[in-house]
Amino acid sequence: MSWITSLSARYSRNIHFGTIIVLSILLAVGGVNLTARVHDVAYTIFYYPFFKVRSNVEELLVVSEKQQFLRESLVESSVEVSLLREALKENTVLVSIIFVSRS
Repeated sequence: MSWITSLSARYSRNIHFGTIIVLSILLAVGGVNLTARVHDVAYTIFYYPFFKVRSNVEELLVVSEKQQFLRESLVESSVEVSLLREALKENTVLVSIIFVSRS
């Protein structure tokens, strides 16, 4: 088993150079169809992850804005509820004063 790894390590440089030469020749001779395919593959490999991150960040910004709006709405509603509770207490006191004064 060790001879396979040493063989692979010894000839890996030649394999890389051979692959580069073959791919270069294919791109040069392949024409528009092959170039378009290579473009699509390169686009998918290199651009798509960054596009995905960008779209996720944009979605997070939208969610953050919505969350901020909901927080502000919650604060306004809480203030309104507390004002209504104060008004209820005042009305209860006034009703009790009116009924006490009538008696």
